[in-house]
Amino acid sequence: EYTPSATFFLTAESLRRRRPTTVVIAYTVEDFSGHPFEEMLRETSIPALYVHRKTPSNAKDLSMLLPWTKDMRSLDERVTAYLCKEETCRPPVYTRDDLKRLILEG
Repeated sequence: EYTPSATFFLTAESLRRRRPTTVVIAYTVEDFSGHPFEEMLRETSIPALYVHRKTPSNAKDLSMLLPWTKDMRSLDERVTAYLCKEETCRPPVYTRDDLKRLILEG
């Protein structure tokens, strides 16, 4: 039987070793369930891919938990995705195909 602390330790160790790819999706609405980004993420299996969904209601909390996401927002009233790896973020993208290309490029 594992305790919650064991789970946190294993997650931290995994992050340390693998250098995960992180995607931050800045939504303009609260309900994003049918968005093309969500469909693409369900279809694409990438190890060590962490996805954070920033909505109008959680933007402040997410920025407090992950300060580097503070300036990530939807641009031009469009849902906007940011891909980051090893503390470097790529320019934002707006389409599922562009996000998938960035993810697969690594």
